[in-house]
Amino acid sequence: VKHLSGDLLHYSFASISDHLQRIDTYSNLAADEIIDQDKSVPVLKVIFSPLVKFLKTYIVKLGMLDGFYGFCISILSALDIFVRNAKVISKRRQKD
Repeated sequence: VKHLSGDLLHYSFASISDHLQRIDTYSNLAADEIIDQDKSVPVLKVIFSPLVKFLKTYIVKLGMLDGFYGFCISILSALDIFVRNAKVISKRRQKD
């Protein structure tokens, strides 16, 4: 174990566009997995899960302390949940 001087900066996403592209890619994979497992996605889950995710990320995990970027990440995390659940419903309706 060696101590590094300075800060180690880690950025999960290069930009908001990059984050949105990953949301699209991974929400497709997650939606397919939910469909394969034959899990249901009730309408209330589509509505409230993104809200819960936003509050958890922004307030509980203190994203609010990161200012604008914390807000953006919290919104995009909520969007990820919404898009995933909406894709499950959409893909199921396309099959029928």
